[in-house]
Amino acid sequence: MSGSTTSNYSTFRILIKKGTKSGSTQPSPGGNGQQPGTVSAKASASVTVEFTIESMRTLSMPLSQQEQVIHLLNPLVSVNDYTLTAITTEPAPTDVTIDGAVSYIPADQSA
Repeated sequence: MSGSTTSNYSTFRILIKKGTKSGSTQPSPGGNGQQPGTVSAKASASVTVEFTIESMRTLSMPLSQQEQVIHLLNPLVSVNDYTLTAITTEPAPTDVTIDGAVSYIPADQSA
């Protein structure tokens, strides 16, 4: 066991209400000064979504009940407490729950 208290990922749950195109949350725990690298997510209904964290974003990707791993685009920045936003390309056909995790780049690889 390492003595470090820094987590390599933060979990989240975002609800996108029927007829809307976005939802957001603060993943827990926060980034603790780390750089996010990927978002792993699955959705309760099929939607195409783009994630944003501060100035970073992902490409739009289809989500379903099978987990997808989506890379954040450069430039990556270090984050502490932050808001993760999911934006769909079309209004949600029903309430959609997106569950997942933000994974962080190990400190020795982020320079």
